[in-house]
Amino acid sequence: MVPPRSGLLSTPQVWPRRADSWRGRQALTGDRRGTFRAGAPRGDVPVLPAGAGVELLHGRADPPPGQTNSGAHQRLMRLTERECWDRLGTHGVKRLGLRRDTAPVIVPVNFLVDGRTVVYRTRPESIGAGTPLALEADHLDEERMRGWSVLLTGTTEHITDPTTTNTLTSRSGSRPWAGGSRTLWIRLLPEEISGRVIDVP
Repeated sequence: MVPPRSGLLSTPQVWPRRADSWRGRQALTGDRRGTFRAGAPRGDVPVLPAGAGVELLHGRADPPPGQTNSGAHQRLMRLTERECWDRLGTHGVKRLGLRRDTAPVIVPVNFLVDGRTVVYRTRPESIGAGTPLALEADHLDEERMRGWSVLLTGTTEHITDPTTTNTLTSRSGSRPWAGGSRTLWIRLLPEEISGRVIDVP
């Protein structure tokens, strides 16, 4: 009998762990494109894409699907009164906030800007003169996480002068989108206007 050579059988051997002994007792296998499936035949050696080890140990560094990182040096800034009116433009569709018997409500409304006031048409007797009112306008860029908003608050006034109502009716954008008999013109007399913008200076 030939004694074993020193440094071979006489030394305890440490063998590489098999793929089927990984945590979770699931084998992973991959093709050359770096895709994987669970429950592969035991003994298959996974082919991991570059950097996958770091991701498995420490998690993903990118945001969840549908979310993006905010831009560098982003900040929130206040708009001046003139900038607020510039963003309202001459007409459009925004959100109107008003009180009801049980709770405040917010509804879309198409409006006109008349001087430094906002006007719109509604059904007769739908809202009284002197009613507190708010108009909110905004523009958002979800992908870049930027945008602006303008809030105008004040009280209502009924427009009854025929010359004024005829002039407003002839303007582009004055026709009520909701349709129906909406012959009453309402003027929102602003008591406060404010705005904010999130952007990169």
